[in-house]
Amino acid sequence: MVYSRSPGWADERAEQMITIGAQEVIHEDLYLAGETITINGTVNGDAVVATRQITLNGTVTEDLIAAGQSIIVNGTVQDDIRMAGQVLLVADGAHIGDRVMAAGYSLETKAGSTIGGNLRFFGGQALLAGTVQKNVRAAAGALQIAGKVNGNLNLAVGNGGRSVSPFLPKPPAIPPIPPGLTLTSSTQVAGDLTYRSLVPANMTTGATVPGRVVQEAIPMPPEQRPNLAHQLPLQGQRLVTLVLVGWLL
Repeated sequence: MVYSRSPGWADERAEQMITIGAQEVIHEDLYLAGETITINGTVNGDAVVATRQITLNGTVTEDLIAAGQSIIVNGTVQDDIRMAGQVLLVADGAHIGDRVMAAGYSLETKAGSTIGGNLRFFGGQALLAGTVQKNVRAAAGALQIAGKVNGNLNLAVGNGGRSVSPFLPKPPAIPPIPPGLTLTSSTQVAGDLTYRSLVPANMTTGATVPGRVVQEAIPMPPEQRPNLAHQLPLQGQRLVTLVLVGWLL
């Protein structure tokens, strides 16, 4: 169902289940709202989506702006992604031309995915196994780097146990991530690693960081130190709310 479509107007659709077919090409900005949204075709413009679950298998030639419970990117976004939700997945083979700005409980970038610009994330946990062509800035209760970063890492990381998501998880599954900061044997960082944490990072043998590795102190007495692993997800949920209001109004 098309609610408004005329020359100079964006395509606006609001239904329970929406699928943009693989052969469908939309030559304007697309605004979608529904229960489940799947984009298999091509959007020649921005795609602005509010839904419970969005799956992008096709191509967006400009920005993807998405808010929902789960957001799965399998295809191509030629410019930026701004997304907020519970479970965020950039899958194997996904390609983002420029920046990714994300907020939510869990972010996972699979091996074989590419982010062409900077990555910024604020939330509960993140598993970064793909390639980021520029810098990564993130704050989370648990962070695992298992891919390639062709820039610097600037991180704030908690040290407690894994927190519990305040919502019932939906597909995709939330990956288990150890608390704190972990660099696996497949980690390749071209620049510096700067992180703020109460405990040292777990750097597995084989992790490559040719630049400086700096753990910055958190100048707080022990009795006043917050448990970041529990506080960051809660702050992330507040941020998600603010982001949704700002993007969707």
